[in-house]
Amino acid sequence: MDLSDFRQGLVTGEKSVIYHILEWILRRTPELKKRAYLAQFLMKIELPPDIEGDVDIMELYEQVESHPNVEAMLSVAKNLREERDLSENLNRQKMEQRNAVS
Repeated sequence: MDLSDFRQGLVTGEKSVIYHILEWILRRTPELKKRAYLAQFLMKIELPPDIEGDVDIMELYEQVESHPNVEAMLSVAKNLREERDLSENLNRQKMEQRNAVS
């Protein structure tokens, strides 16, 4: 299926296209949840034109954007997510082993 057929099928609501999209989403739900959550923090905020004229607000905005700890905070958050994922996997393995022994 080429891109134009896919788009047309999406617009017209063809079941095969919709099912394909739903399958893709459902197979990747945990990953997509994580991406959606993180996106709200990683997006740049667009300021309305009337606020952009305020020197004090623009100064604060630039401070936030250029804060030296931004990269460090992102790195710490990534490490925390990885540790939580590892912990969840270990707990899942423990439960599987307990269930296998029982």
